[in-house]
Amino acid sequence: MTDYDLVRYPGNAYEFTHPTHLSVLGRLHGMNPAPPSQCRVLEIGCGDAANLIPMAWQYPQSRIVGFDLAESSIAEGRKVAEAMNLQNLDLRVQDMMDYPDSEGPFDYIIAHGFYSWVPQPVREKMWLTVRRLLAPQGIAFVSYNAQPGGHLRSLVREMMLFHVRGAPDAATKVKQAQAFLGFLEEGMAGADEHSRMLKAEVARIRAFHPGHLFHDDLAEINDAFYVHDFIAQAGAHGMQYLTDSDFPSTTEARMPAATQQTLAQLAGDPLLKQVYLDFLKCRRFHQTLLCHADVKLNRAPQPEAL
Repeated sequence: MTDYDLVRYPGNAYEFTHPTHLSVLGRLHGMNPAPPSQCRVLEIGCGDAANLIPMAWQYPQSRIVGFDLAESSIAEGRKVAEAMNLQNLDLRVQDMMDYPDSEGPFDYIIAHGFYSWVPQPVREKMWLTVRRLLAPQGIAFVSYNAQPGGHLRSLVREMMLFHVRGAPDAATKVKQAQAFLGFLEEGMAGADEHSRMLKAEVARIRAFHPGHLFHDDLAEINDAFYVHDFIAQAGAHGMQYLTDSDFPSTTEARMPAATQQTLAQLAGDPLLKQVYLDFLKCRRFHQTLLCHADVKLNRAPQPEAL
């Protein structure tokens, strides 16, 4: 039994992972990805498949596969899929480390809320799996906690972990963490920069569902990465940076004119441009899109491709 069986992680449908969205961004950058209506999708760590079930229902001619270690979550997803008679959805209780390399290829591979919360050997296996199973014109979506904003998140996380260090079980840990967040919010009465910054972060965490709080901020592993370090890891496994699935975040449109002019000089290197945008925005989360290193991309998006 996993921690995800003890405390359910609430599932959702995430628009930034949808094959239609990924396909559009691929085409904008010169790729020829599979049409969403007839594609093959794999989600790593799919939970209760709340993200996959709408895809399977919308595109009955597509093959949708998801796996997760949490038996209770997969059971819930199968129950819904059976009630909806989704013949094209395959949900499995599976360990990432044991996932067969013989499957695939997949046109779209999704790893949302996974990379930052697993140990390095599992990340390594994920990269090997993505490289082997991703179709030649396939797109991989990998989300992760980002720097420099991750430093702010870790401030409150480390304080919470200290406070709940003696909690005997998951439920108690969540209650103690919630109480501690209330203590922080009430106690930071000052109007200095430190207080304002921490108050905003505490308010953000207090809005979490208990399952999010337990599995995200109270997790044993919660790593954040600068985007250039993450892409270096991907590059070591034959993958290249495509763009961010939150495409508007890759632009400087709302920056001051002088800043826009400076960033415009980096138009030929979108990854380097993203690094400096992350610095300016104190980025804390990325939804990075990747493709095989040998795919020729148009670094300037081409609207006519749509």
